[in-house]
Amino acid sequence: MDQLQDPDISVTEVTEKKIKQVVRHRKAKQSGQRTTFLDGLPQIEEVIPFAVCKIKLEK
Repeated sequence: MDQLQDPDISVTEVTEKKIKQVVRHRKAKQSGQRTTFLDGLPQIEEVIPFAVCKIKLEK
């Protein structure tokens, strides 16, 4: 205690401040739900020539 009261000694206090970063994770998707949906869509077998597709894309 006597050392703290001595006027020749200076006391410097150093503190560190940590910044907390919040990380949010996405919730896990239910497995198989997308596959079940895609399998339930009607399946068609139709061959479209490339030229027709190209014309539709250019519009």
